Amino acid sequence: MRKKDHLALLLLALAALFQCSPDSEAIKIPGYDDSFTNRAFAGYLKTESELRKLHYVFLEGNKGVNNSMPVTLWMNGGPGCISKIGFVQEISPYCLNDSQPYTAGDTLTFNPYAWTNVSNLLFIDNPAGVGFSINNDPDYIYNDPNTARDNLNALRDFYNKFP
Repeated sequence: MRKKDHLALLLLALAALFQCSPDSEAIKIPGYDDSFTNRAFAGYLKTESELRKLHYVFLEGNKGVNNSMPVTLWMNGGPGCISKIGFVQEISPYCLNDSQPYTAGDTLTFNPYAWTNVSNLLFIDNPAGVGFSINNDPDYIYNDPNTARDNLNALRDFYNKFP
């Protein structure tokens, strides 16, 4: 199985967690048996249209509730690259071990260098329709101004949910 296939399996496992009801707090990461030390939330952020919603995952930094740590916004490059790749391969406390193939039910590796040591983390899948984000607008035009507008509205919605 190619590394890309292993990553696809992991993203499907994460989908079970991150496709929970809107703005749910996650209590367990699939494939990570240790205690879940960082509070995580997942759901959808509003854009200017009810037909489009951007999926997010928010991990609190290590200082926990009401901490004064900054929020780091993570959006993978594209076009259309799901931001959860940054979650499982780069900056979160729970990462895919590149030295071994991932299969459903496998374990993730603790990342002692996670950015949650110094910041809260916000992952947003964008533009609408990419990753777990939703686009039901058949007339939507994919371009930078529309994506920027959707992201601005999503960030406003995020800060209303997490002041």
